[in-house]
Amino acid sequence: VIIRSTAWAPDGKRLATGGDDDKIRIWHTETGELSQTLRGSKGSTKQIAWSPHGNLLSSLSDNKKISLWELAQPDHPVQFESREGTHWLEFSPDGSVLLAGGTNAVATFNVSNGKEIRDHKGYHSIQPRWLPTARRVGYLTHENIYREVDYRFGTVFTTRRPPLGRCDEIHASYSADMVVSMMPAFVL
Repeated sequence: VIIRSTAWAPDGKRLATGGDDDKIRIWHTETGELSQTLRGSKGSTKQIAWSPHGNLLSSLSDNKKISLWELAQPDHPVQFESREGTHWLEFSPDGSVLLAGGTNAVATFNVSNGKEIRDHKGYHSIQPRWLPTARRVGYLTHENIYREVDYRFGTVFTTRRPPLGRCDEIHASYSADMVVSMMPAFVL
């Protein structure tokens, strides 16, 4: 099986892997043993994300399906459609909202039922990230502009350019008082 995606659990004791065989495997990192196999993800796994508490796991498949498992009862994952071009998943800091972003989409979903909260149409993103308050999402657009958006209403709070010019990926970190520091991962 070719492994296409991996994600560490928040406790660092489990590693989830996904590949081309419609399964997500969870491994104990201390023993190397397979502890759980999740089924229901149809297609090749592109992305895996753990909830902050480690009780939920989400995956994105190449068929545009997002699967969401409650690990205590994994037999019936919640599944819903992602947007074309989605390649990134991340849970909000409180674990109640799932962010799905990518080339043609930024959308947020209610974790309890898989229903879409908001489709931020027109926002093309590279690796969107939650801010610590869990009310805003920060991301870099393909026009090389950093934006912060309220995930519920779509209100744009901040728009700025990184200091070093064009970059293909940006790593953003946030201080407790919401100051963003941006570091391009690759500058052309």
